Formats: sequence, structure tokens, C-alpha cells
Amino acid sequence: MQGRQQSTRQYAHREATGATRLLLKTSRTFRDNVKKTNRTARKLDRLTKAIEVILVPLIKANALDELKFLLRKMDAYQVRELGRSRIMGLCRLFFSHDEATAASQVLLTYLARDDPYDLLYFIEPLSELISRNCSGLEEIELRIGTKRNDVIGWLANAYLPADESDLKNFLDFVIEPLRLVERGNGNLMQIRLSESQRHKFTTTISSRLEQRKPFSLVRLGDGEAYPYAPPPAEGIDPGIFNEDSKNFERRTWGRSPPPDASAEEYKACFREAIAKADLIGIPSVYRIIRNLTAPYTRYGNRKYQRAFMRILHALGSEIPLAETLFTEERCSRISGALDENLLIDLAGRAKSVVLVTCFDTLADKFKAYSPVSILVPQDISQLIQEYQLVADRVRSLSGPGSLVVIGAGQVGKILAHEARQVGSVALDVGSLLDYMMGLKTRTIADLV
Repeated sequence: MQGRQQSTRQYAHREATGATRLLLKTSRTFRDNVKKTNRTARKLDRLTKAIEVILVPLIKANALDELKFLLRKMDAYQVRELGRSRIMGLCRLFFSHDEATAASQVLLTYLARDDPYDLLYFIEPLSELISRNCSGLEEIELRIGTKRNDVIGWLANAYLPADESDLKNFLDFVIEPLRLVERGNGNLMQIRLSESQRHKFTTTISSRLEQRKPFSLVRLGDGEAYPYAPPPAEGIDPGIFNEDSKNFERRTWGRSPPPDASAEEYKACFREAIAKADLIGIPSVYRIIRNLTAPYTRYGNRKYQRAFMRILHALGSEIPLAETLFTEERCSRISGALDENLLIDLAGRAKSVVLVTCFDTLADKFKAYSPVSILVPQDISQLIQEYQLVADRVRSLSGPGSLVVIGAGQVGKILAHEARQVGSVALDVGSLLDYMMGLKTRTIADLV
């Protein structure tokens, strides 16, 4: 692992050096004399794309010095042409190294472009900077005001719809379901910003394990929408939701519809697993904001937006609200919530540890607790053919006092339910296991 990190950093350094040469060569031409011609615009576009590509390996490698050097060579125009996710990734990296000033500088430069959704998108790093009393944020703090205390309401008022039906869909199938959860007693949806909610999150899991009581945490992202019916959205062809389902079936079973009743049985098992879960991660308002498209475009044009609508529409019906805790599905990418430290701590409290994963060396992380590994294929088309056999193994190897850590994609939700049924504490941790193995597999904004 150390050798891999070293080679990655060497690669990042080469990329940074090449990027700097590129910037020094081109900035003289473009920085102060950007002419509005098609030729210049094309060159600028190519330069921006080159910079964006270079930033990704640097952020992945935590190459702080190289990134700061690269940013010093970029002008304000070049920074503002970067994608939001790159800026978010930079901010999180800088915060993780206690470089709030660097985060503030790049973010303030970027926000000068005055995009209508930018303040919403960056509310997390902005709140962090404001709490640290960083300079230069006075005007932004006034613009945000008390709106950061009600981000759902802020989003509802700021959303710029394609037409009236788009606004109705967004309010009915995104805003209102989030409000339902917010008004309930099981609201841990502010875990990203609230220390008290993170504390309740971790202590709830720990106490259930210590009391030898069954418990399951499952998370629903855009990859878990298939088992749920689409909402009756106006202005969106119902056939496009149907095509989403067919595409999933083709990837999973090789054809649509599958040759037998396996799909319906699978969907029923999945919905039961979610309905019986104790703590459910759902797309949060921050995830909705991050995946907005340009103003005045229809929500639901993108597949992941349709997936969010399906999941949120199921809240209060197929996904019961009573006696269930809800948090954001990215809880496994939040430090102090569902992270590696929590898993190791829980393993020390458990009677036994079971790992459901595709990584045969993950057990090394838990070797002090003599874990049992159940190895599963990465490909859902393989896993779904044998998930019932895997479920049998989970049930036979766990029980009251067991900690079952699961990284098995969509099927992992069913396996968490199977573990819960025999009295275990089951955690659907997903890509957290990738990160524990040194693989940064999620979007650039979630790398740190």
C-alpha cells in the first residue's frame, strides 16, 4: 500500500509539473487578452478541460503542495471555469489539512462568477469558513443570513424551474418528502453539519450492539431506485422511468424482463429490507443540490434525478416513517459518522465480526478481532444470482452481539436485513470499504 501511495504521489507531481508548464505557456496569451472569438473560446475551453483533468489525480493523491502551486499559476477566469465538484474537492482537501485560508481563497474566487445555485451548493464549506471567522466572507454571510438554518426551504425558493409542471414535480416529489422526514422524530439529516446529530448517530449504533439488540443501517442512493415505482410526475414521459428499469434488468439479468419471476421476488425482498431497517440513509437536500442541472432545465432529465424522485416518493408509503431514523445516504463519507474509526471501535465491542466484501485483505484491518469474511463478487449480475446463498451464510455466521459490515452494493441492503433477523447489528457501509483499502472510487467532491 505504501508503494502504491508513493507512486501515486510521483504521478501527481509529474502531472502538476506538466500542468504548470502548460499554464505558463498559455496564460501569457489568454490571461489579459481574452477575445470573444470562436477560436479563442475553443482554446480556452481546451485549457480549462486540461486543468480539470489534471486536478483530479492531484486531489486523489492529497498532493497539497502541488495543488497550491498549480492554483497560484491559475488566474481568476481559469478558477471560475472549473466544475463545482473540483472546487468542493479542493475545499475538503484543504480543510482536512487545516488549510482554511487556502479553501477560502479558492472558494471566494469561484463564487465571484455569481451562479444562482453556487451558495446553496457550497453551503457546507461556507458554514465551516464562517464558523472559523475567516476574513472576506462578510458579504456572503449577509446574503446567506438565516437561510442556512432551513436549507430545504432555501432550495424550494431558489429553484428555477423549466415550467409550472417542473416546479410542481420538484415541490411534490423532492421538497415535500424531505420535509416529511425533517418534521419526524427520527431526523438525522443534518449529520453533515451537526455534531450533536453525529453523536446520536454513533451512540445509537453502539448502544444497540452493546445491548445485543438487532439493528440495521441501509443507504439508498441513485443506484437503489429500481425496486420502487416512479412518481406520477407531470411533463416527464413515463416511458423514460420504464426504460431506466429495463436498463437495470439488462445489466443485472441479461434481458428485460428477466426470464422468470426473479426480478419481482428480488424487488419484494429489497423493499422488505428497507421497510424493516432501523436507520435509513436517503438522498439529502445537499445531494439534491449537488446534482441540480442548469437553471430552467427540467428536474428529472437526468437518470440520477429520476432515481432520487423514485426513492423520495416512497417515503411514508413503502418506506415507513414511524419508528425509523433517517440520515443522509452519504453518511459513510462523513468524518465522525460512519467512518473507519467507528467500525474499528464497534468491532472491539462486538461478540464477533463478519465482513461481507469483495476484498480478501479487508480482514487485516480487523485482525485483532478475528473476523470472518464472506467474499462476494463485485459485479451485481453475478452477485444477484447467488445472493440467497450469501444470505444463508450471513445468517449462519452471525447472531446477537455480532457486527456485520457489508459492502455489497444494492444487494447489501437485503443482506443487512438477513443479519438483523438473527439479532446482529448490520451496517451497509458501501464504498467506505473501498476507501479503507486505499481506493478512492467516488466523485471528486467526496474524496476526502
